[in-house]
Amino acid sequence: MIVRFAFFVFFMVGYADLFRNRFKMNRRLTWVFTFSAITLVLYLAALFNALLPAVYGICGLGAILSMYQIWRYMTKKDSIRGLDFTALAMLLYLLLFGAVLLQSSLLHFDNFTHWGSIVKFLFINDSLPTQQDTIIDFYTYPVGSSLFIYFFTKVVGFSEGVMLVGQLVLILSGLYAMFAALRDERRALPSAMIFATFAVFNVFNIAIRLNNLLVDFLLPVLALAAIAGCFAYRNQFWRMSLHTLVVLGLLSIVKVSGLFFVAIALFVYLFFVVRLIRRKIIRWWNLFPALLTAGLSFLPYLLWQIHMSLNFTNVSKAKHAVSFSEIDQILAGHMDDMAQEIITHFTKEVFQFGSLATRGIIGLNLVMLVAVIGFGLFAHRFRRLLATWVLLDVMIVAYYVGILLMYLTAMPTDEALELAGFERYASSMGIMAFGLMVMLLARETDRSLYEQTFEKRNLRSFKNLGTKRLYQYTSLALIGFSVFMLLSEINEIRYSNEYERVQSLEELRHLTGNRMTPSKTKILLVSSDKEKIDNYYLIRAARYYLWNVNVDGREDFDLSDSTFLNILKSYDEVLILDDHYSFNAMTKKLFGKTYKPGFYKTADLLANLKE
Repeated sequence: MIVRFAFFVFFMVGYADLFRNRFKMNRRLTWVFTFSAITLVLYLAALFNALLPAVYGICGLGAILSMYQIWRYMTKKDSIRGLDFTALAMLLYLLLFGAVLLQSSLLHFDNFTHWGSIVKFLFINDSLPTQQDTIIDFYTYPVGSSLFIYFFTKVVGFSEGVMLVGQLVLILSGLYAMFAALRDERRALPSAMIFATFAVFNVFNIAIRLNNLLVDFLLPVLALAAIAGCFAYRNQFWRMSLHTLVVLGLLSIVKVSGLFFVAIALFVYLFFVVRLIRRKIIRWWNLFPALLTAGLSFLPYLLWQIHMSLNFTNVSKAKHAVSFSEIDQILAGHMDDMAQEIITHFTKEVFQFGSLATRGIIGLNLVMLVAVIGFGLFAHRFRRLLATWVLLDVMIVAYYVGILLMYLTAMPTDEALELAGFERYASSMGIMAFGLMVMLLARETDRSLYEQTFEKRNLRSFKNLGTKRLYQYTSLALIGFSVFMLLSEINEIRYSNEYERVQSLEELRHLTGNRMTPSKTKILLVSSDKEKIDNYYLIRAARYYLWNVNVDGREDFDLSDSTFLNILKSYDEVLILDDHYSFNAMTKKLFGKTYKPGFYKTADLLANLKE
């Protein structure tokens, strides 16, 4: 696996070096740009049913580009640029978290209902699901990040750990891009602020953590990477436009809710375009290609909608499909009692101080209050921060309205009443808001430094010894906080891997393995874990590992003889996960024997039926 991962790096370095050396792109942005561009190529190939040839083509071209770049280094045509502190720190981040995730298994329910299943489907079939592929329930979900993970597993190998590392690579490319927003990368304090933000992100992401394939963390990270590109290329219209188009193009097909983050990033992009026009760096007619960039950012999503309409006849009835007619009715004020109850539950949750998202929003506003006062008093810079503060709060309110509309129109009533997934959805906006805030604060901090000429900055370029010490101590404190929190997150992931495992799920994995061949055999899953049977957790997991949609589960076997026999006759096989008391009581009574955990043919069980 290490060798295959080295091949993945070898292929990707060729593209990254091409964009960095030939197209002069920012080195912090090349990785997220590379991964986004490759995923979009895979996406187009998937729409035309040419996914596997695209994988071979991408790897082959990457190998050629890497060998070409090695030749340029050997002939001194290009100079090798070593890794700086930021790059080394992110590499260490990847290695530490990657080593833990590689040993992790899928635990979250949604991995089995969709996010793990779609990657497994892509890996097995090298094509998008069709209406006949009932193993995929949420077929209306776009496949953006899943395609990248699919590509990663094709090169590195398929396992749950590899899938998790593949998503980690994509997330870290977006986090690394945030450093491109800094005015001067050599200054420790602004960089330390970005690193500290990663630790805060993990606090917001605590509801799901990194040991799953859900995309609630990835959505804001990609949006922040696009915005970082606007800062880095603020005076380079065409590079800024290309970066925005590619990264947001990927973001638009990660999840439908990602469109909100696309809109936020495009607002920032158009703000920078207008800024360039006002400063006469570009002409007013450049506004047309800018608007074209904004429109094309949604094109991958529109292509997905076209693909859905052409290949699926029941899109409007799909799980979590959005009903725009219901949205119109709600906006017009026409709501039934159930909708009113959902709104009441939602309002209580939003204003509940115990909610992590609510505490995060309060914390964000407190930080912005201190920043506005501090920069206003000591640096006489508060108007930009005040405008940012207003933008962040407007953004949060609009996002919460969007979540509420989703509960009212796109989610089953029982899930909506429970506000299923609220902490996850809200955490995405918390990450987005904190990331955008810290990037702006880092730039304002840099503007407030005593020496503004970058070339003159050195160890002596401070107003006095006191400000130098304050700068150093603050930087060290932020770095220490980051390291402590990130190591704590690693330990939390290890803890969840060890102590939050579901015993019945572990037994399921042990008995079934991870089958890669589709099956239509009807299987009855027998388990004493009533909770995991009732909430369909084990059933979904069994369908994933057995790659078979015809799996049902049951915990209660306190039945009449005829009912018990009729149930068995309706299945081809029985999968027993534990020494089930009532199941074995029935088999002892009817067959004269009990059964230990394992697979059993139903015909073999019925053959022992007493006369």
